[in-house]
Amino acid sequence: MRPYRKQLEKIFCRKLGRELDQFKQQMMEKEKEEIYCSAYQIDSVICIYEALIELSGRIAEEILEAVTAFPGLLGFLYDRWMKYKDSHMEDIAYCLNGELSGIRGRYRERRQGKTERMKKRSGKREKKEKREKLAANKFAGRKELEG
Repeated sequence: MRPYRKQLEKIFCRKLGRELDQFKQQMMEKEKEEIYCSAYQIDSVICIYEALIELSGRIAEEILEAVTAFPGLLGFLYDRWMKYKDSHMEDIAYCLNGELSGIRGRYRERRQGKTERMKKRSGKREKKEKREKLAANKFAGRKELEG
């Protein structure tokens, strides 16, 4: 790797680090409620930062030069990100529908299993009552024959 490229990557990563620190400082100056309301922005900016750091070794040298000179890169990229159509909520809805269907299926199986066990118990109880009645009738019949 060329020394210039390596130096450019270091400068780029330091620049991003300073921007992230500045962003965090701005967030910490807000009221708790404002910070809470900014949770998505905070998460997104951190994700953008991490993705850029990871990409820094693979970005073309000319792009590294351009973004190193670009002021407020994290804020700019966050603003651009907000203009993209985000499938995040559709992904969550898809996941939830699948998981809720799975829960319903397991619930049905469990409920059906309980119903079957109750039927078995009920059937055993009826058989037991029949045997007891039959035994009582036999016992009563013997008493009549003896008496």
